[in-house]
Amino acid sequence: MSVLEAFRGGLRQVGRSKRIIFWMWGLSFLLALAPAILVSNSIEDSLGNSFKAEKLAQGYDDIWFQEFEADAQALASTFEPTVVGAGAVFKALDGFATGTLFRQFPALLAVGIAYLLLWAFAAGGILTAFEKNISPSLEEFATAGARYWGRFVRLMALAGILYWLIYAYLAPWLDDWFESLTMDSIDERWAFLWKVFTLLLFLAAVWLVNILSDYAKILTVLERRRSMLLSLLRAIRVSTSHFLRVGGLYLLVTLLGLILMLLYAAAAPGASDSTWTGVLLALLLGQIYIAARIGVRLVFFASQMQLCRSLIAAPEPAPPIEPPAESEPVAPSPQDPEQKDAATPPSEA
Repeated sequence: MSVLEAFRGGLRQVGRSKRIIFWMWGLSFLLALAPAILVSNSIEDSLGNSFKAEKLAQGYDDIWFQEFEADAQALASTFEPTVVGAGAVFKALDGFATGTLFRQFPALLAVGIAYLLLWAFAAGGILTAFEKNISPSLEEFATAGARYWGRFVRLMALAGILYWLIYAYLAPWLDDWFESLTMDSIDERWAFLWKVFTLLLFLAAVWLVNILSDYAKILTVLERRRSMLLSLLRAIRVSTSHFLRVGGLYLLVTLLGLILMLLYAAAAPGASDSTWTGVLLALLLGQIYIAARIGVRLVFFASQMQLCRSLIAAPEPAPPIEPPAESEPVAPSPQDPEQKDAATPPSEA
């Protein structure tokens, strides 16, 4: 199977699984609701009925924000003007690429772990639905998620060790290498190109762990594996044996996610709009973007499932069985007299 065939098959499969997108959006919304309420209460306590609240209702007030930032604790310290609009996306992307996201905001660590555990549960239901080519009920989705949740949590721990090695050792080594390469250079263009090159090497390592984690989950479902270490080793063999197709598919779906991100960045309003219409529009666009991001994550799973099935020669899922159409009962045809006589055993004399 080619990369484009796997990509198109993944898009079609996700198109038949819209309810999964809705379920995952709802679970993500509920998970983010408690931290959002805590941050909202901190903002409300800071403003109260003061003159600052009236002034802030007319537009963004940087003086108030500096006072709030100085006193903010725990999750409230994550509130910034960039949380509205495209700034939230690019700041999170920068924090992910540099590894500073959780170091700057350690209060997010618990929320991030809870989100990963949620996806570890959901991955079992998603991959089982894609393996069987069905649109599951909520009960089927939850049952499959519970079946694989423990295994995927163990796999998440293995992947976490690899991510830690990348951020703790590879990233500092790349920074030192960049410094040694540009120490005596006075041309900023070369420094910029070397920085981009080292950043791409870092992202390639992160993406590699992500790819191996995805294929380990897929192989666990396709081959009914229980050992996550063996699943990870099997994913390494499959990915390295078909590196171009595996990497090409990942880059293609990543490009889809980047296009979606740029569209949201162009359409999302900023923090300067304080009207109710602007606030509601920002909320609506933000939720649509989150649902679309979930859809892209499902495209990763579905297209990789299609490709992995062809690479290991796993049997294709049977198409959904349509119930037979109801028809009028057919009266039995009268039996031929000769056949009736031939079928009748001769009587004893």
